[in-house]
Amino acid sequence: MYKTNFKKSWSELGNNIVLLLPDLINIIFIMVLGYFLLYITGLSEILKNIPLNLNSENIQDIMPLITNNLGTIITVAIIFLVTMFFFSIAVVATKFGMIKDVMKKKKASIQNGLGYIKKFYWKIFNIKIWTFLIYLAVVVGVIIIYAILTALQLGSFATVLSILFLVVLAIIVFLSLLFKYVILFTKNSDPRKAISLSYKFFKNNNRYSLVILCMIILVALAVSMAFSILGLIPYVGEFIQSLSSFGTLVVSVWANIFLFNSYLKK
Repeated sequence: MYKTNFKKSWSELGNNIVLLLPDLINIIFIMVLGYFLLYITGLSEILKNIPLNLNSENIQDIMPLITNNLGTIITVAIIFLVTMFFFSIAVVATKFGMIKDVMKKKKASIQNGLGYIKKFYWKIFNIKIWTFLIYLAVVVGVIIIYAILTALQLGSFATVLSILFLVVLAIIVFLSLLFKYVILFTKNSDPRKAISLSYKFFKNNNRYSLVILCMIILVALAVSMAFSILGLIPYVGEFIQSLSSFGTLVVSVWANIFLFNSYLKK
């Protein structure tokens, strides 16, 4: 089953290269928005005065630049993050809508993908908010555990145990939410139900979910290592290394297709 879904997902990506387009547009939008905000606020001129290689000496030199423009920096950062958050929802709706079409044996189309924005935009918004709240609850829970262990005067053991709790809980939550978008799109469910069904799927198929995640991680590591090794080739190494971001993008989109196939074929 794993091998079949693995190969099928690569085949579907190869036959629908347009699936890369939403994420490419997102990357371009990030770059354009970032440059625009830096330009209109004048921060681009400030960045020109910051050396590429920071050390303890030149950090002290640039601190006045940062403190004198702290308000502008914070404002730009907030505008950038908020804009990207809402734009990314449209990207997710388009991308997963296109993948849903592929699962239905249709040819992926950016035009059809855009049609999913209206139907799924606020559902994805709600899923993102619920996901944030779930992770926030995990962090708050670990902080409470740390406070209790510290009150018991357990010293460094409190820190080690708290970090261990955080890592384990984060992995469990991540696996529990692994198929939330797949379920949202394939079952057309509401956000809370999609999260609930994703958790139930993990609860009933925890080993299967873990293997799927490990396969995705291994593919990502393999591609990263391949670009690093090929980057050592004389003359063409730098050019190959510059394509590593595109390789990461391809793996990311493949992983989404793989999740759809892994869920639907289980």
